[in-house]
Amino acid sequence: PAAQTSAVTTPMAAPAGGITIASLWNQRKALAGKPVTIHGVVVKYNAGILGVNWIHLQDGTGKAADGSNDVTVTATQDPGIKLGDTVVATGTVVLDKNIGSGYAYPVLVENARISAVGKTAGS
Repeated sequence: PAAQTSAVTTPMAAPAGGITIASLWNQRKALAGKPVTIHGVVVKYNAGILGVNWIHLQDGTGKAADGSNDVTVTATQDPGIKLGDTVVATGTVVLDKNIGSGYAYPVLVENARISAVGKTAGS
C-alpha cells in the first residue's frame, strides 16, 4: 500500500529556476513535452511500480478541490526520500497519461531527477 502524509497548506515559493505546482497546472498545455523544475513536500510515495518510483508533491499552492495542489512525479533513481521530505524535481511534463487500471494523470512530471533539499525530523 502507498504511504501517505497530510496535505501541505502553507504556500512555498517556487524553487530557483522553477515554478510552483499551481503554475504547472495553470500552464500545463504550454509546458507539455518540456522540462520543468518544481519542488514540494512528499505527501505520497510508491517505490518500484512499473519500474519507476511515484512521488506525489505538494507545495501549498493550487486547490485541493480541483487537484491542482498536487502533482505526481516519476523517477527511476532511488532518491532515498521519506514522507514529509522536501525535494526538488526536474523532469518532462506529460499530459493525460493513462496507465490503466483506473490510474490516469492529467499532468505528470516524468523521468525526473530528484534532489532532497530538506529531511523530515528524525531521518
